[in-house]
Amino acid sequence: MELSLTKKLELVTVAFAVYAVGVIGALLLAGHASDWYGRRPVLLPALGIAIASALVFVASKSLAGLLTARVLNGISVGIVASTATAYLAELHAAGRPGATARRAQLTSSAINVGGLGVGALVAGCLAQWVAHPLTVPYLVFLAALVIVFGAAAFFVLRSRDVKSRPGFVAVSGSRFFIDNKLSLTDKEKVWVIEMDKKIVWVVGLRIDDRFRITPQTRQILKIESRLG
Repeated sequence: MELSLTKKLELVTVAFAVYAVGVIGALLLAGHASDWYGRRPVLLPALGIAIASALVFVASKSLAGLLTARVLNGISVGIVASTATAYLAELHAAGRPGATARRAQLTSSAINVGGLGVGALVAGCLAQWVAHPLTVPYLVFLAALVIVFGAAAFFVLRSRDVKSRPGFVAVSGSRFFIDNKLSLTDKEKVWVIEMDKKIVWVVGLRIDDRFRITPQTRQILKIESRLG
């Protein structure tokens, strides 16, 4: 049955809306995940989600498949945007310690907006002048994602080794590395002692409150550090 113009417009609106839901949800729920687990460990799964969305786009031409792919694509965009933006700011701070963050911010904004514009232009051209307009643009999208995934897996600068895990708490309960705004260079120089995947001691900076000596302490392990 042929859909009316109003119904078609409503479906287009829904398709855009579910994408926005995916982006916003990812930003709210996973926006700081790379601060806790590292940039690459978050970036690669997010690219994997994007690849999954491209596969759904290619394999399914139903409305349910379209909406599912749009949600997955939104989730991946939200995670990648937040992670890549933070990573770019860290790399800029490490490469230009005395410079302001303005250049990194402008670059990040230009990449995000430019990517949206170029992506829409390429997809529109493919849909207009290439055969199979509902398949070829997504195949190109899939191929580009696979290339980016491979580049991120093998060529991206390594993430910092010291991660701001939620298990490390100060008196206020805040995340130590985030709150102290340590630069990427400083984080690379930090030594930590861990136990059961919890940071016990950031050498020279802070001891986790849960491992401090208290009147109830019965056993003590003494560890000395000589930095210099």
